[in-house]
Amino acid sequence: MLLVKNQKKLVGSEIFVKNVEGPVDISVILEFVVFVLANSRVLEKFPDLENQAGNLFIFLKMHSDPIADFLTRIRNVIIVGKKRTSVSYSKVLEKIALLMEENNFLEKTRIDRSGKFPVLQLTVSDKLQNLKRISTPGRRIYKKSMEIRPVCNGFGVSIISTSDGIMTGKQAVEKGIGGEIICEIF
Repeated sequence: MLLVKNQKKLVGSEIFVKNVEGPVDISVILEFVVFVLANSRVLEKFPDLENQAGNLFIFLKMHSDPIADFLTRIRNVIIVGKKRTSVSYSKVLEKIALLMEENNFLEKTRIDRSGKFPVLQLTVSDKLQNLKRISTPGRRIYKKSMEIRPVCNGFGVSIISTSDGIMTGKQAVEKGIGGEIICEIF
């Protein structure tokens, strides 16, 4: 079976792959990708397959929650004891990172546009201890301005998506607007 990037389409939870008739379950495709990437004999015989399997894996992974991925990468850096990490760029993630930098949870935020796709380079502060995703794609959490509470008795920050853009919970309360509680940082 040869995977061709422009021959597959995501339709619900089905992926169509060249040389396969009918819909194919994503778990079967992922098993194939893992098998190809882990099997050196297959890669020796078909060197182009590694790149195609990697492209498919990245394609499938991108349909997850990018904010949760962002927070998890930062959380992993804290656990390992490193200072730097990089995440794929989006305007939403850039705004969240800048708010974290303003509140001294990140030391530095930089956008690296040297590669094919822009990447956010983050340097984590020692102040940052934990990040918690509140609203998820499967369960959205909205609060009115009067319902927004301080995080960790004011030592933490909640990040909220409002009609005026992404801001901290404190800024939203000052403006008198509510919104979706994206995450809490403390």
